[in-house]
Amino acid sequence: MPEVVHPMCDVRVYDPGADGYVSDQGQNVYDVLMDSYDKGWVSPLVNGTDWQQPSLVVIPELGGMTNAPILKRQAFLMNAAWWNKTSGDWDFDFELPCPEGITDAASCFNVCADHYSVLTSKFDAPSDPDFWFECIVGVQSWDDLEEPYAGITWGDNTWGVALLHNNGLAFYHNGSEGWEIVAELPWNKIMETYPGTAMGGSYLSLLVLHRRGRWLLSTDNGGSYVAYDDGSGCVCPPGKVRFYNKGQWALYMMHRVGAEEGTFRGELIPLFEDRATQVPVGRTTDDWHAHVPDGTSITVNQVATWPAHPTHFQYEAVLTPATVTPDHAPIVWKRCPTLMSVEMEYPVSLVGPTPGAYTSLADVGVVEDIDVTCPEEEGADTGTVQCLLNPGVAFSTEYRWLYTEIDLGYHYDDASDLSYAAFAGYIASFSTAQMPDWEHGLKLELELIDASWLAKSASVTEAWRPLDGMTVAQGLDYAADQIGIPADMCYCTICGYEVRREEGEVCSDMICPDCGIPLSARGGRRNWHADCSSHVLQAGLPERPIWWRTGVLPCGTSVWEAMRLMAQVCGLDIHVRRDGVWETYDPTSFDATVHALDNGDTAAWDTAVARLERTAESVEGRTAAIAKGETSDGMEAAAWLIDYDREHNPLAVPFAGCRMFHRHEGQECAEFSTASTVAQLMYDLDHLSQFSLGIGLHNGRPDIYKRQRVTVANATAAGVEAAVEWGVKEIRHSWGPHMADCDSAMTTKEL
Repeated sequence: MPEVVHPMCDVRVYDPGADGYVSDQGQNVYDVLMDSYDKGWVSPLVNGTDWQQPSLVVIPELGGMTNAPILKRQAFLMNAAWWNKTSGDWDFDFELPCPEGITDAASCFNVCADHYSVLTSKFDAPSDPDFWFECIVGVQSWDDLEEPYAGITWGDNTWGVALLHNNGLAFYHNGSEGWEIVAELPWNKIMETYPGTAMGGSYLSLLVLHRRGRWLLSTDNGGSYVAYDDGSGCVCPPGKVRFYNKGQWALYMMHRVGAEEGTFRGELIPLFEDRATQVPVGRTTDDWHAHVPDGTSITVNQVATWPAHPTHFQYEAVLTPATVTPDHAPIVWKRCPTLMSVEMEYPVSLVGPTPGAYTSLADVGVVEDIDVTCPEEEGADTGTVQCLLNPGVAFSTEYRWLYTEIDLGYHYDDASDLSYAAFAGYIASFSTAQMPDWEHGLKLELELIDASWLAKSASVTEAWRPLDGMTVAQGLDYAADQIGIPADMCYCTICGYEVRREEGEVCSDMICPDCGIPLSARGGRRNWHADCSSHVLQAGLPERPIWWRTGVLPCGTSVWEAMRLMAQVCGLDIHVRRDGVWETYDPTSFDATVHALDNGDTAAWDTAVARLERTAESVEGRTAAIAKGETSDGMEAAAWLIDYDREHNPLAVPFAGCRMFHRHEGQECAEFSTASTVAQLMYDLDHLSQFSLGIGLHNGRPDIYKRQRVTVANATAAGVEAAVEWGVKEIRHSWGPHMADCDSAMTTKEL
């Protein structure tokens, strides 16, 4: 078996940008129409001098922009050809004069002969219809003790509105429990004489729109709306329309609601760079940013802003309604799309790493001392390197923020080498000193910080897109792109063409579109846990995203914190491995690798323990964990775990005697499953063993990493059983040019 001759190390200082970098920061433009509508331009609708209005309108209760409803009284053919007198005495010959002078609307008049009258359409209205309903009612008599009312239903008695004489106006749904009130509607009860008639009565104007799976009802001709959403899209089947009247005379009118194609041109949006002639990637999708029913369409295109405004972006959105003509219906109907937000993106461009672009200090100098500390806190590794530089080699005088990797290992008597990654990070500062003896050249000292600095020093900016609806893996990839962490790539060895390798893809199966040869693989520095592909970041509303600057990722949030929040959704944490790979992992579990150490056999150089220190740590008294959040519909999502034994049983160790919650509250717990995962994670972290074991080794063991396991034999006198495994929480390696200069020390916890 080969024996160790001497320790060895490799300190690689990479050229600027050699570890990969962002060549173009890109920019995402996410425009919420609710916020920007009044700053843009809308095409007008003009019909002579009769009326003029915008073609598009933003309705706050809708949360987006839609085709403006065009209200004109017009013939709906309220006569016996289109309506059945199901019950009661109806007069189809009455016509309401229209003061606007646009057209006469043929109307129906009920004389209340039977005190209860029903009028049913012979045609079927389409599914999810828009219409404008008017009525004038005046109480004539009472039918026993029931209150007089007027009403309309549609969708074959699925939805309806009823006006009760004393109890006001309400919106009803006919569901599994029968007719139920789902919304109260405002209504002015003032008695008045309707223009152009001698009839005095209460007047009701009801505009009904179906947009984005919501009903919008207005009693002031579109000035304001009451919105109702049942969570399932307010499905309304095609079917009959019915008028109901009881205990009063009533005049009924029903009109079509028009809509025309409209164009919205957004304001000039500042870009962070000159992007003249660049065309952004359109990300506005029907299933997220817009609701586009069958037959309708929304097109979003960039508007050229150069050369006048090369650092600004502008877009144009065209909303086109559809015309629906049910069989045997007297009019056509309109179906309209809704646009809630617009997303366009100038993508980030990454330059991949150049693995050979580094200088090895071990090759050109004598490394005197290396100290690498990997503390329990993730992303907090530090290191120092001291070396004497060969005076015959020229070095740059600037080392700051160069990417650096350190390997530690041993050289064996069979001429073989075995080394392990010990550190990956950046040079925070350096110093040089001229040595008295010229032959010794310069002494160089480097202060190093963990590679997570890259994410801790960068922050979420206005250029980030919402991450709602992405898998956790996709969200982590997006964050990694923003700071230049290389991804796995497939590239052409001839022309340099490259494309990101997605999960499950094999590079050699892909052909270069330019050269026609199979692509080769180039490894990146990302390794996401499998659960990251199965957990999804909760999606809010497109006008109010959760994983965006208006939600849990406000501008200024460090990218590191953003990535940790995403990993937490599936009960994981994130760290940068000692080989520079960014990885998500389960913080409550430890690697399966077990290193057997020996407190008695000092002759075994690689397992001999020099120091043991067993400590009962002071642990927090928290006995329960609770995670709370809010779903997109405003409901609370919460989960909790409680250790009743520690709270109630004095024989439990340790005994708390009361309940103390570890609380986590945030929108990222927007589902019970997410809250449950987060609560479980906090509970597990709060219940870690109270015993720790400090271990110092006679020699260095760079093959022992954090989150691995160790056992210690021959230490029962210190209370350490040989079969008990201890998890490595933190470790420190000190390395020098001689065996006596090398040692490792670690802090572990009982598993």
